[in-house]
Amino acid sequence: MDFHETYLRKVLGFIGLSNINFIHTERMAMGEEAVASALLHSRSTMTELIPA
Repeated sequence: MDFHETYLRKVLGFIGLSNINFIHTERMAMGEEAVASALLHSRSTMTELIPA
């Protein structure tokens, strides 16, 4: 159940921010290898979203 994203979209939209991207980092409690993989995926997603 993910209500945070919907809530944040409404609150941020109220103050005028509408172009919002959420990066979900999952499997953080599945061991070191899963954590490393999840962080790598999140970092690559951030690199794609943030212009150089």
